[in-house]
Amino acid sequence: MDGVFQSKRNLDLDVSSVQHGNRHWWNDNPMAYDWHSEVKAEKYSSEWFDAIDARFIVGSRLFATDSKLFDRIIPLSELKGKRVLDIGCGMGLHTETLVRAGAKVTSVDITDGAIEATTRRLLLKGLKATVQRTDAESLPFKSASFDFV
Repeated sequence: MDGVFQSKRNLDLDVSSVQHGNRHWWNDNPMAYDWHSEVKAEKYSSEWFDAIDARFIVGSRLFATDSKLFDRIIPLSELKGKRVLDIGCGMGLHTETLVRAGAKVTSVDITDGAIEATTRRLLLKGLKATVQRTDAESLPFKSASFDFV
């Protein structure tokens, strides 16, 4: 029983230490779904995004119907012209999907790698969104800045 209490005491870290660790972990392990470096396409190329998206979509198939990505969890048909916040943008597929639905998207992530990937994806595909590195634990936006998060 003492081990359980000792473990709990070790978890009492301040938020900045935890987020520092989170940022480093995600920088070292980006959500590219290429755990074994099998994707041979040049990083951030159209072929690279297509390959990692295909892997992500397979893993996310429970959240979509056959007609649209993520439409079981994101009301895509209702977001045209709406201000949308994408927290944890990763490689940018959700951001792209939201922009293509007509939303005015702001995407944030705790890592520089995710910001670079999402920014490059949008540039490559001729899409526009605001993309910035920030910690979701302390977002720099006023209350009610977004219609959907």
